[in-house]
Amino acid sequence: MSAVAEKLHHNRYRVDEGRPHIRLRDPDICRDDCRHRACLTICPAGAYSLDADGLVRVSTDGCLECGSCRIVCAEHDNLDWNWPRGGYGILYKFG
Repeated sequence: MSAVAEKLHHNRYRVDEGRPHIRLRDPDICRDDCRHRACLTICPAGAYSLDADGLVRVSTDGCLECGSCRIVCAEHDNLDWNWPRGGYGILYKFG
């Protein structure tokens, strides 16, 4: 396990069931218009993945709330990204 992965392992994430703080506005934009799909590689938590149909899926469980996905998706403006409600989301152990 890398040093970064080891430290991330100590963090806790409180899931807000049924209220994801990141949603794709239109998954077809990711498949049809976004050639590079940088969200798949830039997210340190691995929140983005491809399903069997080639559509990008988001799983916010474990999201580090760094905002990297917002930056790489700015060209297509296809994310609804909000901070999690108070008491939910990432709880950093090391600051």
